[in-house]
Amino acid sequence: MPLAVTHVLVPIIVFEILRDRSKWMQKMFSPKHTFLVGVAGLMPDMDMLLFTALNRLGIITETAIGHRIFLHNLWIPLGFLMFAALFGLVWPALMGRRNRKYRQGKSVAFAKVFLLLAVGWMFHLALDAVLTGEVMPFYPISDYLVNWNLTGALAAATGIEQLTMLVSLDALLLIGWLWHEQFAHKIRDYF
Repeated sequence: MPLAVTHVLVPIIVFEILRDRSKWMQKMFSPKHTFLVGVAGLMPDMDMLLFTALNRLGIITETAIGHRIFLHNLWIPLGFLMFAALFGLVWPALMGRRNRKYRQGKSVAFAKVFLLLAVGWMFHLALDAVLTGEVMPFYPISDYLVNWNLTGALAAATGIEQLTMLVSLDALLLIGWLWHEQFAHKIRDYF
């Protein structure tokens, strides 16, 4: 699986680049939302913590039984998108014109949060499926697996260990993001 840094940085980098290029996104999303999309990119791996804890407590005997099954499917981000639609479209329509401040305040804020959770979650699933792992996107309805394993194929072709490739990817992403932040946001001014 891609390392945690990759799961956090890829959604952050894509979100920041899109936010920097779009006036609409700059109005809709603050830099604080960048943090949320990065955290959401890491959230599907919470199942590792859960199953490790259950293993330590003696409730289950194998920690890998639930990883990339229960939290690595499309139903969770689709649920987040449904909540985003509920708070962004349905709830304001039900409130009508009588409570315009609420419609433009809390409801839209909740919609943004759920939308960014869905985006970060989807990035995680895509990274796992494309780079190293198997993802069952339609579990429990189907056992269909998506597994491109590009780093495994590159490791076999070049003789470089897969973990070395993943660490190198983390380093390249971090350097690229810092470069972008320096030239787009002048991070040097903060020091």
